[in-house]
Amino acid sequence: MQLARLLLALLTLSRVLIAGPGEPAVDVFDPQSDVPVEVLLSHEALAPGAPARLAVVYHVPANYHITDIANGLFYVEADTLDGLRLDNIRYPEPIVDSHGDKVYRGSVIVTADIALDRDVSADLPWTVRAGFQVCSETGALTCYLPVDLEFPLEFPMVASPEQMRPLHPEIFGETMAAAEPAAEEGLQGRLDAALAKGSWIAFLIVFVLGILSSMTPCVYPMIPITISFIGARSGNSRWTGFIQSVWFVVGMALVFSTLGVVAAASGGVFGAAGQSPIFLVGLAVLFLVLAASMFGAFDLQLPNTWMEKLPSGRKNGPAGAIIMGGITGFIAAPCVGPVIATLLLFIANTGNLVNGFFLMLAYSLGMGSLFLVIGTFAGALNMLPGAGSWMETVKHFFGVVMVAMALWFLRTLIPAEIMVYLVGGGLVIFGVFSDAFSPLPEDAGHGPRFMKAVGIIAVLLGARYLIFGLGSPVASMVAGTAGPVASAQKAEVAWTVSSPESDTHDALLAAAAAEGKPVVMDFWAEWCVQCKELDHETWSDPRVMEEAARFTTIKMDMTRTSSDWAKAQNQGYTIVGMPTVIFFDASGHEVRRFNGFHKADKVLEWMREVR
Repeated sequence: MQLARLLLALLTLSRVLIAGPGEPAVDVFDPQSDVPVEVLLSHEALAPGAPARLAVVYHVPANYHITDIANGLFYVEADTLDGLRLDNIRYPEPIVDSHGDKVYRGSVIVTADIALDRDVSADLPWTVRAGFQVCSETGALTCYLPVDLEFPLEFPMVASPEQMRPLHPEIFGETMAAAEPAAEEGLQGRLDAALAKGSWIAFLIVFVLGILSSMTPCVYPMIPITISFIGARSGNSRWTGFIQSVWFVVGMALVFSTLGVVAAASGGVFGAAGQSPIFLVGLAVLFLVLAASMFGAFDLQLPNTWMEKLPSGRKNGPAGAIIMGGITGFIAAPCVGPVIATLLLFIANTGNLVNGFFLMLAYSLGMGSLFLVIGTFAGALNMLPGAGSWMETVKHFFGVVMVAMALWFLRTLIPAEIMVYLVGGGLVIFGVFSDAFSPLPEDAGHGPRFMKAVGIIAVLLGARYLIFGLGSPVASMVAGTAGPVASAQKAEVAWTVSSPESDTHDALLAAAAAEGKPVVMDFWAEWCVQCKELDHETWSDPRVMEEAARFTTIKMDMTRTSSDWAKAQNQGYTIVGMPTVIFFDASGHEVRRFNGFHKADKVLEWMREVR
């Protein structure tokens, strides 16, 4: 390249020296000042491991052009630092002039990828070098001396891709859309996008999510308890019921807001305790106890000794309502895991304690709005004539739901061949108590007839599950109990497991980069309920397995969350819960991630986008 530059410089100088009559020996055109060159970045700041780009823009004036790349004078390069380099430099398509030469005219934009390793955390000074030779297209058709420029760059570092503010969409808009980690479609994706923009609408979205979360099955057990608890403390006064409900919501808010602050302060993993076998068994036992209460085995209420110890000995003090609200928040947490994971992931990445507190406060206020309405009218409901009969029906319904929820939380701890018989037996018992075998009186109304029909259907389904076992449809709803590799019962994606005992993922990533293969990393844990669902329903889908054949597939076994290895992965990849699945393209850039369970069709769509 140095020899080529020297020869072209001598050629240019000779053309100036031998200029004929009418051709001035000195041209007033100065390529260094008359061809502006600027370096633009795709983002204000960079995050370790996140994709970003750089553009060098040459503003070539009219009647001039830049010579072809083959001459070695038109180039873009940069220092290669430890963990920072310039990759995939892309030049625009040249124009062929009337002499058959390849040239560049107008605004010439050269783009490149900025490769920033995940272990880079400090701001790095960086120098980008750009060179060109420009020639005139009128008069003496002069080619000027080559120009070499240096651009010292300093860009700040941020913790996560969500904090990277985009710049120059007119240049990077279309190209960066394919390179940046794509947001998930649906409500969770829109929430991520709104939170990343810092819009106040994010708080409204979170509030609405809280309202929707209050309709999940985990909240059902607390509805009759709330009616009984607040109704007994408020009498028939709506105002007193409203005040008690406010304190109830405060209890929920304290639980979720504390989670938000802890997430912002630590950035640690959430969900491990909430999905551990001990927690799941305890939760199932709690649901069965609550179900027994709904069926009339006993009345569930705060002990009188607790009531007597409330502040000032007042029955309508705030302490009891706050405690009940906090309990409700803990009980509801398993059902709203994906939403909470999204919120905590964003909060942990930003590290903003204030935003973390108020986001979770908005969420808890939304979830508590249902209880605010129920609690306000709890006293009136208890005073309604005939409330006892329909309230008993409501309690029985919730009792059935709670038994089903207990089995649901145990589905990954109990082998499928046993679970299917438990479900079948439960359906038969439900059918019997729904008067499936009791004769109807001649004047029976629509309600008894409907319940008898439901009971008969439940008995028939239960009998089918008991007779056919794993051959029945319910078996597909029960996740297996195999480890992180494919189980013998159902094949799935051929994973290579990386764990504290066998840390293989760095070597696998390096091999994938050398071969130009995309990568999928599944952060998995033995205690993780949704991980088993993902294994059983998604990774075992034949279409997903076929598509995964072109990927390097890595299963990160995070079961031992307290190990130094797991903690390092949590911090390095910003993992706040399992399952977390990350896709990397062939260049090693993260292009998408998702949390929680997703069906095979959606995951297959995402996989096909990764190249």
